[in-house]
Amino acid sequence: MSSIIIRDIVAVPADDKLEPLLGYFKKGHSHLGVVYKIVDQTTTGRDPYREVIGIVTLEDIIEEIIMDEIEDEYEPFDDKNNRQILKEKLIYIFTEHEADKVLNEQEIRACLEFLQKYVKPFKTQFVKRDILNVLIRQSRVI
Repeated sequence: MSSIIIRDIVAVPADDKLEPLLGYFKKGHSHLGVVYKIVDQTTTGRDPYREVIGIVTLEDIIEEIIMDEIEDEYEPFDDKNNRQILKEKLIYIFTEHEADKVLNEQEIRACLEFLQKYVKPFKTQFVKRDILNVLIRQSRVI
């Protein structure tokens, strides 16, 4: 285990330019950044928070500069399509997926009915129906 090199992961605001990040990556401190945005909740009386919206790697930046995919020397040629699929899945995971935006009304109602009927902590004697409805709509769906 001592042969594993652990590097820092840098937090990158979504509106930052790539040049300073590339400089940081070139210094060897890290080759991975977690991209975030600030979610302002001051209108609801809550503190703003950081929401992760993606990742960026040194390879991503280089691919943007040369405007082409970099193929790994150990990667079979037909894996290029698989890399694109994986990239799309990563983007999907780190984007907004609130149930209200992903599920239709019938699916949300079905979740609500199921939870209140079969899951004890969500039964009506513990959680009001309208509160559970809001919780479901704000839940992440992946």
